[in-house]
Amino acid sequence: MKQNRTVHLIIFALLLVMLTGCNLPQEEAIGADDEIVVLTEDENWELAEPILEKALGQIIMTPQKEPLYEFRRIGPDELQDNLKIKNLIILTRLEVSSRISGMVKSMLPDTTLKRVRNDKSAVYLRENAYAAGQVLLIVPAQDPPDLRKRLSVNSRKIFETFERQFMLRQEAFIYRSGEQFDLAQSYLDQYGWYLRMAHTYIPIQNNPAERFVWWGREFPFRWLSVSWATPSDSMDLESAGRKLMERTYSNLLDDVRINPDFLKVEEVWLKNYAAYRFSGLWEHTTDVKGGPFVGYAFYEPEKDRIYYLNGLVFAPDRRKMPYLRQLEVILQTFDTKAYEP
Repeated sequence: MKQNRTVHLIIFALLLVMLTGCNLPQEEAIGADDEIVVLTEDENWELAEPILEKALGQIIMTPQKEPLYEFRRIGPDELQDNLKIKNLIILTRLEVSSRISGMVKSMLPDTTLKRVRNDKSAVYLRENAYAAGQVLLIVPAQDPPDLRKRLSVNSRKIFETFERQFMLRQEAFIYRSGEQFDLAQSYLDQYGWYLRMAHTYIPIQNNPAERFVWWGREFPFRWLSVSWATPSDSMDLESAGRKLMERTYSNLLDDVRINPDFLKVEEVWLKNYAAYRFSGLWEHTTDVKGGPFVGYAFYEPEKDRIYYLNGLVFAPDRRKMPYLRQLEVILQTFDTKAYEP
């Protein structure tokens, strides 16, 4: 018992140092990018799980059902081994005596605990808390309704924070072995746009007449493409984006089409552009092949163009979500000026 107490005190001291601004160089966070580790009591997890699943565990058809993030629960004895995990959530009730509530009270400064107690909608959400690239969420609630409210009110902010770090980690992973600067520069010189090209992608088609450029890489197969058009006065962005998407699949990518039953369209921001995000399933018209895709349509006023950026995955017998998310990271590097590291 005395040994366990000593271990816990060491953990508390370490956490307190890390959370109060120690400037020592940070190690990289560990674990899977899409795994979220949750430390909480059984009764709290029962009411928090549906809210977190809705905010972070969104299901995407690939065509299998795959979540954006998967959850793994741990107990207090496992916290030390997960201090530097990439995504860490701690949920507890401060007014209930438990090992986890005691940990939270030891981890957070009194001023932070007081602020969280007084602000009924507050949570403790911090990036790079124990390690570089980490997201830490602590929700020290008063009672079950309070815990539910704090998670629900902050669900959007929680999602955006986890997503931001996810994308940064993925970007570092994709370009860790370098990129094709000369190839990317050639498209900037030829067409006036730039896409950061990972070294593993090779050009498949460059068609100025069709305003279409296409790259790919080997199994699991991933395709990227950029197409564009001059908008008509009567065409709105969503319609123009759909038209470019349909042209990409029906005319330029042979024997491939979008399954309309799974098409999802959302209004989003792509850098500084108001855009439409298209996602769903593609399928081969003459073979038993298919998989997920993602695309962005937006208007660029300087050149008076509507762009459609597209990525699709073909990875039978394995999870497709990680590859789809990497394509999305690459597409989001699109710009009309050269990349500056």
